[in-house]
Order: sequence, then C-alpha cells, then structure tokens
Amino acid sequence: RVVVVFPGDSIQKAIDKVSADGGGKVILRKGTHKPLANVDIAANIIFEGEGVGNTVIDFEGNARGIRLIGTASAIKQNNIFRDFTLQNSNNAAGIDIDYADIWSIEDVRVTSCDQAGIRIDRSQSFKIINVTSDNNTSDGFLIQTTSTRDTSNFILLNLISNNNGGIGVSLTKPIGAGFLIRDFSVVGCTSKSNTGDGFNISSTTTAYS
Repeated sequence: RVVVVFPGDSIQKAIDKVSADGGGKVILRKGTHKPLANVDIAANIIFEGEGVGNTVIDFEGNARGIRLIGTASAIKQNNIFRDFTLQNSNNAAGIDIDYADIWSIEDVRVTSCDQAGIRIDRSQSFKIINVTSDNNTSDGFLIQTTSTRDTSNFILLNLISNNNGGIGVSLTKPIGAGFLIRDFSVVGCTSKSNTGDGFNISSTTTAYS
C-alpha cells in the first residue's frame, strides 16, 4: 500500500494506515512538514521524501523526532528511510533507532538538531548510505550498544558529519558491558569541524571486533 502525505497532513496517520495493512510506503511530498508529535515508524515501512532539500521535516525546536523503536522481545524490521531533510529536533536524536534490524537510511540530511543527529542502539544488519548529519549540538552519528544486545553487521558508506557540537561519528559502549559493536565497515566517510573528534571508537573498552 502507498499513502501520500502533503504538508499539513498527519504523517503518523499515514504510517498507521500503512502499518494496518501489513506495511508499504509512505511518501512525503515536497514542502515543509511540521509534525506535532514524534513520528513513530512501524515495521515494514518505506518512509520516503522527494529529495533532500525538497521534502523537509521541521520539528521547530520541539522535543520530537523520527523514531524506530522496538524492544528486546519485539525487534522492528524491514524499513527504509530516504530522500528528505530533517531539521530542528530537540529529541534525544533527530532519527532515533533502537532494537531494529534490516533497515537502511539513504540520501538523507539531518541538521540543526539540539541533541544528536542520528542515534543507533542495539540494532543489526543495517546500512547508512549518502547521509549528512551537520550543525547538531551533540554527535552527528552516535552508534552504540547500551545493554542486552550487540550492535552489529552494518555499513557506513559516504557519510558526511560536519560542524557538530560533539563527535562526528561515534561508536561507543558502556565500560564493562558484555555486548559488542562488531562486524562493521566504514567506507568513504568524512567528518570535519566538529567540537569533538571526527571519528571515535571508544578507547575505554576493547569489546569491538
């Protein structure tokens, strides 16, 4: 099923409608969309705009963002995010993904958020391709495992992470946690003019592979 969302329409209602049919595509038309709450993505959803700079999701400085959040017993799967700009989120991250597998973010820009641009936790088998995260007050890309499950089997390809208030691309886990960030590739990525390091794999632990 395909549902088209024009600026001013409810993005969440479109997602819920597609999810009720078992999955499909939500297309955000050109223009600026201003969600009034978090945008919670269900499994089996393609979430697609009409191009970076053309489709803009503006959270207007509110504590809202795009979330793909599963649980240890109910992993979200089979998602694609592509072809839009997200800006001005004051959520924990502009795009926040936790307990989710088999997904990709492609041709997206996340900018001017008051926390991290993109945060990934406890997720596996994913790709982030041709994505820019810039001018955020914390890390551009934060990839972590905080508990319970490895973050593994992922590709970071052609990322740009500039002018962030934290680290450009950070891979981190708590000291002593028994779970790994493992089996990943970082290819063709650039990171500059960030307050913290351009790239950081935490030196406080050896639990990486």
